[in-house]
Amino acid sequence: MELENSPWLVDFFQVRQDITEDALLLEALSVYMSANEKFIRDEQTKYISIVFCRLCDYLSQHVQDLCHLEHRLGLEPQ
Repeated sequence: MELENSPWLVDFFQVRQDITEDALLLEALSVYMSANEKFIRDEQTKYISIVFCRLCDYLSQHVQDLCHLEHRLGLEPQ
C-alpha cells in the first residue's frame, strides 16, 4: 500500500484540517469578543458561550481522533 493512499494518512490529514478550521473559528470568536464587546447584545452572549463550548468539544474530539490514529500506527504517545 502506498503511503500517500493509506487510510490512516487520509484520516490524519482530515483531522489536521478540522483542527485548523476549529482553531481559526476560536481565534475569530476571540477577536470578535475582544473588539466588539460593547456591540454584543445580552441575548447574543448565550450564543457565544454555546459556540465556544462546541468548538472546545470539537477540539477535544480531534485530540481523541489523533490518539486513535497513533494507536493504529503503533506509536507511543509523547
